[in-house]
Amino acid sequence: MRIGILKADETPNELVAVHGRYEDFYIKLLSPYDFEFAVYPILHGIFPRSVDEANGWLITGSRHSVWEDEPWIIRLKDFIRELNGRGTPLVGICFGHQVTASALGGKVERSKEGWNVGPVAYKRASTGKVQNVLVWHQDQITVCPPGAKILASSASCQNAILQYRETIKTFQCHPELSPAFMRDLLPLYAEELHPAGRPEILNASEGSLQGLELGEEIATFFRAFQQR
Repeated sequence: MRIGILKADETPNELVAVHGRYEDFYIKLLSPYDFEFAVYPILHGIFPRSVDEANGWLITGSRHSVWEDEPWIIRLKDFIRELNGRGTPLVGICFGHQVTASALGGKVERSKEGWNVGPVAYKRASTGKVQNVLVWHQDQITVCPPGAKILASSASCQNAILQYRETIKTFQCHPELSPAFMRDLLPLYAEELHPAGRPEILNASEGSLQGLELGEEIATFFRAFQQR
């Protein structure tokens, strides 16, 4: 199965040598599941010619906000609407979560609590299960699009994981990121994040998080379409 990664950001130059390119985080998360990957740097205006170039699509995180009047963001929303109309599987992460909601009739705003950064507990709506995940955002979905189902929430983010019918699943958190990357990223945003730069990030360990569980959930979501 071929997954198209719609890359909406870049790893800061200072961190590439240690942590890799931005798409590498997502490829690593899904690498145990034998997918093929094609990367499209949409933030530079490079889009697939057709939705048929991949069997499923993943929109990455981004430092941009969904309401910015950027040509690539406007084009991305059109692409999302086409995927939705075609019933092609789509996963959105952070910005991808937000831009999908915006494209399909939801509302995205700045969080009233400011930046959400570090480990956060997501509670599953159906089972009550708690999953500890990493987040890094100041925007979030405040009104869900029609038909979107809330799968998980946190204390500061009601619409943390959403599903639209069987074909779209989106996550506000960052299952692809490691505590080590976030620790190295913090100094680059120290002034902007203050006082959100919580010490919990510095102490978070890979073993205390369920990012890999969410990676398996994403893979299972895509694989459900493999035999169709």
